[in-house]
Amino acid sequence: MDCEEVRARWVESLLAGQAPADGVARHLAACAPCRGETGELAAAWTALGALPLRDPSARVARRLHRRLRWEAAREVLRSRERWQEAALAGIVGFLASVLLGLVLPYEIMIAACRTVVPDTAGPLVYLLGGLVYGLVPMALGVAIQARRRAVPALLGALEAPLVFLAALVPYVVLRCAEFPLALLAGFAGGIAVGAVVGGSAGARIGRQPAPA
Repeated sequence: MDCEEVRARWVESLLAGQAPADGVARHLAACAPCRGETGELAAAWTALGALPLRDPSARVARRLHRRLRWEAAREVLRSRERWQEAALAGIVGFLASVLLGLVLPYEIMIAACRTVVPDTAGPLVYLLGGLVYGLVPMALGVAIQARRRAVPALLGALEAPLVFLAALVPYVVLRCAEFPLALLAGFAGGIAVGAVVGGSAGARIGRQPAPA
């Protein structure tokens, strides 16, 4: 873990009222700058705890929660290590999607979707077909990486699908050049939606404890 991630995880444990994880504690013991910053934050947190409690208005609470979520997302996006993890998850998902497309060709999936929604307009049928090639491979790629490295769920929702789509969409466009433009757009859109949903699902699956 780098310093940014250690500090973020330390703040999470502070807000949750829990002791920091062993990896965080080891890093703090060896890193003087992180130890100094977290010490100052701990002192400020203790001082804040001594102040009289006042419930914020609903509007202030919503703004504070939005700000905290934004700051957490910004720290994730700025982390080079997190992007490296995302790249690995995205490439695993890309390879899984290509393999799935060879085992279950796109045309067969589209035909199957037509039997499920025969009265639906073309682009929606292609969107439903594309969901499979984004959702399943991305869930697999992120779940493997999340379980191997214990990365947070935000990884699956943000960076990994971007890497996955950057690699897969050009491949899909070349392979499906015979599709009409509107249907190709629907198919690619389905892959994108499936990638985002699959990434989030894969991160949750990867964070679950392994069975004993």
